[in-house]
Amino acid sequence: LPLGEAGSAQLCKLLPSVRYMEENLQKSIRVGELAELVYLSERQYSRIFKAVYGMSPAAYMIELRLHAACRMMENQSLSLGAIAQACGFSDSAFFSRQFKSRFGVTPNQYRSKLQ
Repeated sequence: LPLGEAGSAQLCKLLPSVRYMEENLQKSIRVGELAELVYLSERQYSRIFKAVYGMSPAAYMIELRLHAACRMMENQSLSLGAIAQACGFSDSAFFSRQFKSRFGVTPNQYRSKLQ
């Protein structure tokens, strides 16, 4: 995505909060916490985030968690429940629904394709 000069400045402003999300996948993070990290109001943060990333902070967090889960599924000794929990999904069924919605296959189907 071409961000332009203003977009680049906005991206730089958001980076500490994005880094925080990446480093804390297992935590439940409120948008207010993220906004505080970069000295913005929740509304302003959400608006800028969506303009830069094309999705809400919550959707981006789910995306990060799902991609982390994909990497973890390469380790066949980890159960899907353990992977879901390690990636911040408190409920395995929610994890499975989100995974299938995003990738078009269930976590089990994805994992069997890895073998």
